[in-house]
Amino acid sequence: MKREEAEELLQTLSNGTRLRLLNLLLASEEEPCVCEIEDALDLPQYTVSRHLNRLKRIGLVDSRKDGVWSYYSLSRDADSEVRTILKTIGKVLDGETFQEDEKRLEERLTDREEGKCVRGHQNDERDE
Repeated sequence: MKREEAEELLQTLSNGTRLRLLNLLLASEEEPCVCEIEDALDLPQYTVSRHLNRLKRIGLVDSRKDGVWSYYSLSRDADSEVRTILKTIGKVLDGETFQEDEKRLEERLTDREEGKCVRGHQNDERDE
Protein backbone atom coordinates (compact mmCIF):
# COMPACT_ATOMS: atom_id res chain seq x y z
CA MET A 1 0.00 0.00 0.00
CA LYS A 2 1.37 3.40 -0.96
CA ARG A 3 1.79 6.09 1.67
CA GLU A 4 -0.99 8.23 0.15
CA GLU A 5 -3.39 5.27 0.18
CA ALA A 6 -2.52 4.51 3.81
CA GLU A 7 -3.13 8.14 4.78
CA GLU A 8 -6.52 8.19 3.06
CA LEU A 9 -7.47 4.87 4.68
CA LEU A 10 -6.53 6.13 8.14
CA GLN A 11 -8.39 9.42 7.59
CA THR A 12 -11.44 7.47 6.49
CA LEU A 13 -11.24 5.19 9.52
CA SER A 14 -10.94 8.18 11.87
CA ASN A 15 -14.70 8.79 11.62
CA GLY A 16 -16.94 7.03 14.15
CA THR A 17 -19.91 6.70 11.79
CA ARG A 18 -17.78 5.05 9.11
CA LEU A 19 -16.35 2.67 11.71
CA ARG A 20 -19.87 1.73 12.80
CA LEU A 21 -20.84 1.20 9.16
CA LEU A 22 -17.82 -0.98 8.45
CA ASN A 23 -18.41 -2.97 11.61
CA LEU A 24 -21.98 -3.71 10.49
CA LEU A 25 -20.80 -4.90 7.10
CA LEU A 26 -18.03 -6.97 8.63
CA ALA A 27 -20.35 -8.58 11.18
CA SER A 28 -23.34 -9.22 8.93
CA GLU A 29 -23.78 -12.36 6.90
CA GLU A 30 -26.31 -10.46 4.76
CA GLU A 31 -25.84 -7.54 2.41
CA PRO A 32 -27.96 -4.83 4.07
CA CYS A 33 -29.64 -2.17 1.97
CA VAL A 34 -29.14 1.49 2.80
CA CYS A 35 -32.47 1.77 4.63
CA GLU A 36 -31.61 -1.24 6.82
CA ILE A 37 -28.28 0.39 7.64
CA GLU A 38 -30.04 3.69 8.44
CA ASP A 39 -32.33 1.94 10.90
CA ALA A 40 -29.50 -0.04 12.48
CA LEU A 41 -27.38 3.07 13.04
CA ASP A 42 -30.38 5.35 13.70
CA LEU A 43 -29.05 7.89 11.21
CA PRO A 44 -30.68 9.74 8.30
CA GLN A 45 -30.34 8.49 4.73
CA TYR A 46 -28.18 11.42 3.67
CA THR A 47 -25.59 10.73 6.36
CA VAL A 48 -25.44 7.00 5.66
CA SER A 49 -25.20 7.50 1.89
CA ARG A 50 -22.46 10.12 2.23
CA HIS A 51 -20.34 7.79 4.37
CA LEU A 52 -21.02 4.77 2.14
CA ASN A 53 -19.89 6.79 -0.88
CA ARG A 54 -16.62 7.69 0.85
CA LEU A 55 -16.05 4.04 1.74
CA LYS A 56 -16.82 2.95 -1.83
CA ARG A 57 -14.48 5.57 -3.26
CA ILE A 58 -11.47 4.13 -1.43
CA GLY A 59 -12.45 0.53 -2.16
CA LEU A 60 -13.66 -0.65 1.27
CA VAL A 61 -17.30 -1.16 0.31
CA ASP A 62 -19.05 -2.75 -2.67
CA SER A 63 -22.63 -2.17 -3.70
CA ARG A 64 -25.09 -3.86 -6.00
CA LYS A 65 -28.48 -2.78 -7.28
CA ASP A 66 -31.56 -4.99 -7.23
CA GLY A 67 -34.48 -3.02 -8.60
CA VAL A 68 -34.81 0.14 -6.52
CA TRP A 69 -32.70 -1.27 -3.67
CA SER A 70 -28.95 -0.86 -3.22
CA TYR A 71 -27.24 -3.52 -1.12
CA TYR A 72 -23.83 -3.09 0.50
CA SER A 73 -21.01 -5.36 1.60
CA LEU A 74 -17.41 -5.11 2.67
CA SER A 75 -15.36 -5.09 -0.51
CA ARG A 76 -14.11 -8.45 -1.67
CA ASP A 77 -11.03 -6.58 -2.90
CA ALA A 78 -10.21 -5.13 0.54
CA ASP A 79 -6.76 -6.26 1.56
CA SER A 80 -6.55 -8.86 4.31
CA GLU A 81 -4.54 -6.25 6.23
CA VAL A 82 -7.49 -3.84 6.03
CA ARG A 83 -9.89 -6.54 7.26
CA THR A 84 -7.52 -7.24 10.16
CA ILE A 85 -7.39 -3.53 11.00
CA LEU A 86 -11.20 -3.32 10.98
CA LYS A 87 -11.57 -6.37 13.22
CA THR A 88 -8.97 -4.98 15.62
CA ILE A 89 -10.68 -1.59 15.75
CA GLY A 90 -13.97 -3.30 16.51
CA LYS A 91 -12.40 -5.10 19.45
CA VAL A 92 -10.74 -2.08 21.03
CA LEU A 93 -13.39 0.58 20.51
CA ASP A 94 -16.80 0.96 22.09
CA GLY A 95 -17.94 -2.62 21.68
CA GLU A 96 -21.28 -1.85 23.27
CA THR A 97 -22.22 0.59 20.49
CA PHE A 98 -21.16 -1.90 17.84
CA GLN A 99 -23.15 -4.67 19.52
CA GLU A 100 -26.27 -2.49 19.70
CA ASP A 101 -25.90 -1.59 16.00
CA GLU A 102 -25.51 -5.27 15.12
CA LYS A 103 -28.58 -6.21 17.17
CA ARG A 104 -30.72 -3.52 15.50
CA LEU A 105 -29.55 -4.68 12.06
CA GLU A 106 -30.25 -8.29 12.90
CA GLU A 107 -33.79 -7.37 14.02
CA ARG A 108 -34.34 -5.21 10.92
CA LEU A 109 -33.22 -8.02 8.60
CA THR A 110 -36.02 -10.25 9.94
CA ASP A 111 -38.48 -8.06 8.02
CA ARG A 112 -37.11 -9.21 4.67
CA GLU A 113 -39.16 -11.25 2.25
CA GLU A 114 -37.33 -13.80 0.13
CA GLY A 115 -34.04 -12.31 1.29
CA LYS A 116 -34.87 -8.78 0.12
CA CYS A 117 -35.71 -5.55 1.89
CA VAL A 118 -39.36 -4.62 1.50
CA ARG A 119 -39.92 -1.91 4.14
CA GLY A 120 -37.86 1.00 2.88
CA HIS A 121 -37.03 4.04 4.97
CA GLN A 122 -38.70 4.09 8.36
CA ASN A 123 -37.80 7.42 9.88
CA ASP A 124 -36.63 10.27 7.65
CA GLU A 125 -36.91 12.83 10.45
CA ARG A 126 -33.85 11.68 12.41
CA ASP A 127 -31.27 14.23 13.47
CA GLU A 128 -27.67 13.83 12.32
